[in-house]
Parts: sequence; structure tokens; C-alpha cells
Amino acid sequence: MIKVYLPSDFKLEDGKFYRTFEVPEGLPFGQGVLLSGPTDDLIYPKYNLQKGIWEEDTNSIIAYLKERIDELEKSTKTEA
Repeated sequence: MIKVYLPSDFKLEDGKFYRTFEVPEGLPFGQGVLLSGPTDDLIYPKYNLQKGIWEEDTNSIIAYLKERIDELEKSTKTEA
């Protein structure tokens, strides 16, 4: 069995931009299915079809950082 990746243009229910499947080796699969997944250093990986690489989804990073800033501001207000 091998792990394959099916990229998505939008964030799925689990918060990822792709689905993974375990399939038997040698099984033919359709267009858009990838054998290589994102690297571990990417927090919010999204596949860029034009570049042919996994890269960070900037919108998800911005949303995450805004949430963290809000949390930190709330915690500093309660401490003061």
C-alpha cells in the first residue's frame, strides 16, 4: 500500500487542503493525485498546481496569527 494525496483548492472539513488515501501499489489513479505529500515544516500546506509544489497557505497563516494576537491581548488585559 502507498499513500497518495488529492489536493483541494479550498479548505476541507478537517482544516486541510488535501485528502490522503492508502491505495495498493500499481493501482492506476486519475489526474491530480500526487505521490508526494507536503513537508513537515509547512503548517498549512496547500498544493500550488502552477508551480507544482506544496507551499504555505498565506490566508490560513494570517487567520491563525490574528487569533493568537487576540488571545494574547485578552490574556494581558485579564492580568492587568
